[in-house]
Amino acid sequence: MKLFDLDEVDVRAAFDDGAPAYLLVNPVEYHGPHLSLLNDHVVARGLARDLHARLNLRRDPSARWPFLLTHDLNVGVEPAPGPGSIPVSHRDVVAKVVKACRELSRLGAQKVAIMTFHGSPNHAAALEMGVKYLRRKGVRAISPLNAALRGLLDLRPSTIEGAFAHIDDLEERAVMMASIEDDFHGGFIESSLTMHYAPETVKPIIRELPACPPLVPSATIALAARAAARACGKGKAVSQELLVIGKSLAWMKLRPFPGYTGHPRWARPEVGAIFAEEIIDEYAAIAESVFAGSGLSPAPFLNWISVVSLRGRIGPPEIPLNAILQV
Repeated sequence: MKLFDLDEVDVRAAFDDGAPAYLLVNPVEYHGPHLSLLNDHVVARGLARDLHARLNLRRDPSARWPFLLTHDLNVGVEPAPGPGSIPVSHRDVVAKVVKACRELSRLGAQKVAIMTFHGSPNHAAALEMGVKYLRRKGVRAISPLNAALRGLLDLRPSTIEGAFAHIDDLEERAVMMASIEDDFHGGFIESSLTMHYAPETVKPIIRELPACPPLVPSATIALAARAAARACGKGKAVSQELLVIGKSLAWMKLRPFPGYTGHPRWARPEVGAIFAEEIIDEYAAIAESVFAGSGLSPAPFLNWISVVSLRGRIGPPEIPLNAILQV
């Protein structure tokens, strides 16, 4: 399995010097009519490059590591439906990820960052199998998107006011700031990141796209969220997670299905730079801690729902209250 374009001797030498490897694992997935089917790859690649640059800042300029970025595996569990999306089972993604991790271990990798920008809980669970495999081999590994996804739940618009400053429609700006956690696929955030990292991949139609309709969780999910808030020690976090699931399910039921959330027409490259810096600050803190041997990779996002769904083998029914009360 050839992961790098570089000669194996050069890869081994870089690993011997402690250079991290960046393993790309992203689906072929529809992101609306304005973004590429490989959009998760584009953003993950840009974040990997920025993370590597940040880690290299601590090293002497004459001894900085080369950027060891693998070919993308181009697989992902549960991509959004739409033209061109290619779903891959959890089992098959795990098999490909572990195979790639086995090759990285064989080459002598000591540090690995598994880079994705696909937020499916079952995808995160599949990548975690790679993290665990590497850990058993003595390799320090991270899957940092898990932390960024959790951060979306607690994102305070006041901390990124600059991201909204260019929106001259004040009413729409207020709506966007109040519902930024609903912007989870192909919308304002992701489109801005793409414009920052690869503007040539964004189609002009983005300026004509209407906002995604409001995402309203079902009464069952809303009730479950309230019950979780009362029943669990981690009530607020579980309640927030349930609302994310409820909004995701509501989005999937939209007809016609837009393929994106939020307000992509307001995306700008300078906004992408703001979000990228926030993400890299978090990624770098995780990488420095784990690669130094003092921390652990963040746990998979919404892993409990991945367990409830048997890693995607059963569909996304309304979530029963007894499953929530046992969280």
